[in-house]
Amino acid sequence: MIDFLLAHRPNITKGVELLALAMGLITFKKFKNTPIQYFILFLLYSVLVELGGSTLKNLHPGGALEEYHYLLKYRFFYSNYWWYGLFWTIGSVLFWSFFFQKIISNKTYRNILNISTYAFIICVSIYTLIYIDEFFYTVSTFNKLFGSVIILLAIVLYFIDVLQSDVILTFYKSMYFYISMSLFFWWIVTMPLYFYQKFVLIENLEYIKLLRLTRLFSNILMYGAYACALVFCKPEKPLRT
Repeated sequence: MIDFLLAHRPNITKGVELLALAMGLITFKKFKNTPIQYFILFLLYSVLVELGGSTLKNLHPGGALEEYHYLLKYRFFYSNYWWYGLFWTIGSVLFWSFFFQKIISNKTYRNILNISTYAFIICVSIYTLIYIDEFFYTVSTFNKLFGSVIILLAIVLYFIDVLQSDVILTFYKSMYFYISMSLFFWWIVTMPLYFYQKFVLIENLEYIKLLRLTRLFSNILMYGAYACALVFCKPEKPLRT
């Protein structure tokens, strides 16, 4: 069973991503004019980023699209590290900051998140320019760590905001709560394993299996929760007025 999951991990992940996107597109009209419409567009964005990253990987010598490698003028574009680094590590942070600023009612919390996001953009831009080779050939630990802090900060500020409002009485009905809780679970579970792998030998196959299975089940739970919440939750106004 484990070997089957590992062998089909990419397809399973893409499947749950597409399921969440499909539910989002089906229910888009229901959530129109609410912050959830941006969330649904982000699901589409996530699928397109994954598609782009897979295409670049297959253009690499030995990939399924190797014969079209001439489409890439510079060889460093063969790697998809820069693609995920730009459109996922950085792009997803900017989206989640935007999304939570839409649903957090406390102005002070929104300002904290906004200032932190600008600090993230400035620091990541400077770091990337200084270590430009790292951007194209590996995952930037600095960008990943800083981005994780911003996302977790946004989620925590949202939870505090809910605790200080009447929404706490009906939080179990809130689409925003299920999005935040699923995202929080995903980051808390997967990020420690990502940073720890820096200190583990690549030959440690058992750890690699653990890492891949953890990410797989985390993706299934997160996107599965998104799909269910989109179907069963009702539209609601953001906390801010």
